Amino acid sequence: RDVKTGMVLKTWPKTPPISWAGVAQSSEQAVLVTEDGEASCWDLSATEQLFTFALDFQVIRAVFHQTGLKGALVGADGEVALFRVTDGGETTAVETPPTPIVSVCFVGDEMTGLDENGTLWKLDSQEPVALGGEWAGWVTTCLASAQETHIVGTADGRLEFFDLQGKR
Repeated sequence: RDVKTGMVLKTWPKTPPISWAGVAQSSEQAVLVTEDGEASCWDLSATEQLFTFALDFQVIRAVFHQTGLKGALVGADGEVALFRVTDGGETTAVETPPTPIVSVCFVGDEMTGLDENGTLWKLDSQEPVALGGEWAGWVTTCLASAQETHIVGTADGRLEFFDLQGKR
């Protein structure tokens, strides 16, 4: 809506209820995750669906790399899959640790995952590598700042900052 006049500037196609949206930094694309765990990539300026991801798991989260050309999808049971916008919905499974991943973020070209126990993992390599963390209590999400510090959100409302040299 236009802020001054209240007029509708653009309408959005009817979609199932959305539980999560990951938006590219350019604000040109978004991955919408429905309540039933399906994920699709959208062109936001044209309000058109580009493609739906064909996955064998229910998606709970989606995140874009800073370039907006690739991203990651997180499943309800901790699965992680990488995607490239140019590949039209094709995904590549990522090896994950035994404890389910609840959130992922990109720091430069590296992808970091946060498991349900609060451990940060490097997920780009063949085998996941523990980076540290281990927060007490249930963690909900991780983000990366420009200073390569991870911001971890906990279920009790705390935000904790963690750099990869092991300092909180």
